[in-house]
Amino acid sequence: MSFGSTKLLAASGGKDYEIDQSIMLDAEDAPKLRRTPSSEGNRKTFTFSTWCKRTRLGTGGSSGSDYHALMGAFVSVGSPDDSHYFFFGFYNGNQIVVGGWATNWRITNRLFRDTSAWYHLVLQVDTTQGTADNRIKIYVNGVQETSFSTSSNPSENYDLAINNTVQQAIGDVAYDQGSGPYHFDGYMAETHLFDGAVVAPSEFGETDSDTGQWIPKKYVGSTSYGTNGYYMKFASGAIGTDSSGNGNNYTTTNLGNGDVLLDTPTNNFPIVNPLEPYNTTVSTLRQGTLNIKGAAYSSGNYGNHFASFILPTSGKWYVEMLTGIQAGAGNYAQLGISKQGPNGLVIPNQSQAVYTFSGSTALAITLSGNTADLYDGGSSVDQDTGLTATSYVCALAIDIDNDKVWVGYDGGSSITWLNSGNPATGSNGAAHTFDSDSGIYMAVASSSDNANRSYVIMNFGQNGTFSNYKTAGGNADGAGIGNFFYSPPSGFKALCSKNLPSVTIKKPTEHFNTILYTGNDTTNNITGVGFQPDLVWLKNRSQSADHMVFDAVRGSDYGIRTNTSVVESDQSANFTGFASDGFNLADSSNRYNDNGENYVAWNWKANGSGSANTDGSINSTVSANTTAGFSIVTYTGTGSNATVGHGLGVTPSVILVKNRESATNWLVYSRNDATDYLVLNDTRASTDWDGAWNDTAPTSSVFSIGTATGNNTNGDDIVAYCFAEVEGFSKFGTYYGNGSANGPYIYTSFQPAWIMTKIVSTTVSGGGDWVIYDDKRDVDNVTNNALYANLSLAESTGFDYDINSNGFKARAAGNDINQSGQTFLYLAFSEFPFKYVNAR
Repeated sequence: MSFGSTKLLAASGGKDYEIDQSIMLDAEDAPKLRRTPSSEGNRKTFTFSTWCKRTRLGTGGSSGSDYHALMGAFVSVGSPDDSHYFFFGFYNGNQIVVGGWATNWRITNRLFRDTSAWYHLVLQVDTTQGTADNRIKIYVNGVQETSFSTSSNPSENYDLAINNTVQQAIGDVAYDQGSGPYHFDGYMAETHLFDGAVVAPSEFGETDSDTGQWIPKKYVGSTSYGTNGYYMKFASGAIGTDSSGNGNNYTTTNLGNGDVLLDTPTNNFPIVNPLEPYNTTVSTLRQGTLNIKGAAYSSGNYGNHFASFILPTSGKWYVEMLTGIQAGAGNYAQLGISKQGPNGLVIPNQSQAVYTFSGSTALAITLSGNTADLYDGGSSVDQDTGLTATSYVCALAIDIDNDKVWVGYDGGSSITWLNSGNPATGSNGAAHTFDSDSGIYMAVASSSDNANRSYVIMNFGQNGTFSNYKTAGGNADGAGIGNFFYSPPSGFKALCSKNLPSVTIKKPTEHFNTILYTGNDTTNNITGVGFQPDLVWLKNRSQSADHMVFDAVRGSDYGIRTNTSVVESDQSANFTGFASDGFNLADSSNRYNDNGENYVAWNWKANGSGSANTDGSINSTVSANTTAGFSIVTYTGTGSNATVGHGLGVTPSVILVKNRESATNWLVYSRNDATDYLVLNDTRASTDWDGAWNDTAPTSSVFSIGTATGNNTNGDDIVAYCFAEVEGFSKFGTYYGNGSANGPYIYTSFQPAWIMTKIVSTTVSGGGDWVIYDDKRDVDNVTNNALYANLSLAESTGFDYDINSNGFKARAAGNDINQSGQTFLYLAFSEFPFKYVNAR
């Protein structure tokens, strides 16, 4: 058994089936798993199943590096045709493709650009089917793909190249000519081929009842693997060994035991995030993106990178890094913690050494100068000299609960911790203030002679040999997880999905859910929310119509519009009440229920009609869901500076406030800035004014209000919607635009279900809107169906985002989502916590 393969709950929140290892395939190493069958199998019918984690994406080009095959076949002599060439994998634009020599039978519309988690793919082929579209089926995470940009079919009873007596390949196409063989770049695990049978995805996976996620299941079916079928576990010492019992072993080339890693679908580990818009002329990513190599020298630039996991908000974590730096001034490597935002690193910033930021704590190794430095808050606080080796194993120990960080390097038989630190006892750690934007960063730099370049190879616990550079130490953490070169300090763990803290909300759809419905001009009882909602936000997608908001504290009779300053109004003829699984509608108003028109409803769970709260200087009525960090608050203004109880028990990050009786603007308080306000119903930038929040930040019990008419007109009734961050469920923060289609990556610690963004640093002519996306109107990437909280417009194709398993990425340069150098506020709610989620 491999290190770290203890029988714990699967990372997807699953039962007890564990996948022990994966094979890491680095396309630039030209790895091969090949076999040429001695006898022909069934070329009409077969099933292929694999779990995979991508680390290199296609760029839309036509070179071999833009095509990434998971399996294939090719005849090495004679004229190839669709019977002698087969490709299944990722196309140049990151779609899934099934193709032959002259024909692409399937190309998905959906783009697969999530590199932080695992996909489960199943390909079923049966050309004996009389219905042409049933001859090729693709399943992703248990769900059949049905939307294709190209969809054609082999003729009935057509013989394909799979199971032919031509070279068969795993991880490429065996096409060693031209621009081939189209190596897959990433990780593969638990890979099956059934020769002569169609096998259902449910034989390899199942939906976990606790999390709603697709998780691996051990294949125990009775279906024969057939003549040329196989089951690949990719075990150390037996990478190409067939475990099906057939003995169909594959010959390996350019693969070694150091390419067998502990990163699996049942225990997902971080990699260096290839989706950050880093400067590829300064640094390059290799070997499952665990290896960062300094590229060409670029004056004043650094190869700055973040790990693909944002740090949790609690726990103790241990990380290793192998660094090698040749002689030459300017070569160095860094490993540390940085906030991703103000006072921290914002990739694509490549022009600054990260340890200079006040929000960073880091180890800087400069072997050209023979030194190791501990930097804390931008200043060197300790330095070791005399480091004369050409490479060192470095370590980072992180204690989030006590706000401490330790850095060290290989002292020969153990880690030498700088500043005489000792993580195991908690002594002499560098003080570091962690928040929900803290992440692990790595950096390299190259010498100005352009001949000597540093590299770092990361081991978060899955890569004990540092990609074949070292002999693995075999040291697990206290939970029995990981393969570290040195023993982690007592109490410190590998950063992986198994070890991530348990989240309070495993199924976010029990507290927030988006549903779509179609109007019918008459009574329309909308169901499928999954709970009785206490806040419902409705929008007609088909035509221009106001947004309408209803809540259980004000009562279902009264609606408020987010896109205008008008007062609440009686809507009882249209919205007739909340129900146990949704809400009820009556008439044909275009805002609610026009016949045949498409609508969206965003729904939050609070705690019913509310109760009295006396925490503030103004008494309030509060309906609070403290589990989900959401409350509805109503109160009556006084016209004087005051405080209002919100009932959350923690400090809210975002507050939306509307005067119900006066036609005044919505006021928005956004995270950590009590001196400014935003307006939900218009496009203005963040504005300094003490009248909004009395320049006083909220506390765990109250929020402050000034003398603004929008939130404190004397005698007027006011409503406030308060949101606090809950790890794995909600996140509210800022990001910085770079004006590129390769935009910033925003970490949320979950797969977002709903995102609203707003440029806040400047007022944009013809823009600056509050843009809303969700995963029900856009079930696949690219996500670009936009609605605007401040506009009545129908749904339109907005700017592109990718929603991923642990965040979202801007894929366009538009002013409303990614203007260069500007700050954007975002509000996000979860579909699945990252601890359990698969790649999207």
